[in-house]
Amino acid sequence: MRRSIVLMALVCGFSVSAARAQSVMPPPAVIAFPGSFWISAGDAGPAEPGNMLGQGALEQGLTVWQDGAWFLIPYVGVSMTADSQGYDWNNKHPTTVAIKLQRRVANGVIFGGGGMMFERDPATGRERHLTASITYWSGWQGRSRANAGGLPLEFPGSINATAGRLTGRDPENWMSSVSLQQGVVASRWRGLALVPYGGSRATFDTKRRVWENRVTSDAGVKLTRAVTGGVVEVGVAQRHQYGMLTHQSSATTVGFINLWIGWNPSATSHP
Repeated sequence: MRRSIVLMALVCGFSVSAARAQSVMPPPAVIAFPGSFWISAGDAGPAEPGNMLGQGALEQGLTVWQDGAWFLIPYVGVSMTADSQGYDWNNKHPTTVAIKLQRRVANGVIFGGGGMMFERDPATGRERHLTASITYWSGWQGRSRANAGGLPLEFPGSINATAGRLTGRDPENWMSSVSLQQGVVASRWRGLALVPYGGSRATFDTKRRVWENRVTSDAGVKLTRAVTGGVVEVGVAQRHQYGMLTHQSSATTVGFINLWIGWNPSATSHP
């Protein structure tokens, strides 16, 4: 875990320093270095009672081509997942070298691509695997007024869908997930927002793993705060999980903390 954190810090430092390059004349091409970093920790849910789950990921890319809302981005990504009970499906740390074609859409982005993933498959001992995926994400604030002259209301929400070969520990398994979350800002105080919310996430796979075929629903409340380039949130929720293969349901109260930071520094290059 410490080695992963050091690597993430080094890549973040590179992206920031690259943004400080000086421009030249005549107007040169602009190179961007889009990237993101996120961590999440909390209860895994009622399907894994007593299990604490931690996740983190860092991605650093380089925009090599742009045409309007289209971008071609080679990138390197490292991620880590670990839990307190040692379940094999929750403990993984792949490194990915790939390229993606990305397009901005209303309130979000859609991208797809592929490359090479480096992670040991315990079943075969192989450490290199082809990877491919497609993702759609959209987020909104939903600002409106309660009535003429009334206080503005905010309804932050997001939708995310992804599908692909996503782990080297199960490289032939095509996994898919769809999630939706909708909240309402109940109050604001000194940069903090109190947000009651509801959300649901469904996951599927082609190999019919019990832990991949679930529907998870949350009803809870969280405190959020904007930070430079991102957001941090802490909350509690009543979580319900349904196993689509076992047809079993369970529910419990969970707590969580999440941090997401993104950046897109640019530098100029010689024509």
